[in-house]
Amino acid sequence: MLTYSEDLEYFVPYLQQLDMESNGKSINKQGRRVDYDTGPIIWGGPGNQAQHSYYQLLCQGTLKIATV
Repeated sequence: MLTYSEDLEYFVPYLQQLDMESNGKSINKQGRRVDYDTGPIIWGGPGNQAQHSYYQLLCQGTLKIATV
């Protein structure tokens, strides 16, 4: 996701944190695995600023993501 306005500078990181970190968990509040896909990948953001969201989704999400 690319933002073309400086007013939207924090929009991509917000969406990444919301979907990839918060909604991307494979475990529900009761500690049980969910049986549906969670957390879409939201591309965008410079390198290490977006890195945390990507790694959290890779480690705790439900989708297997190829790393080749």
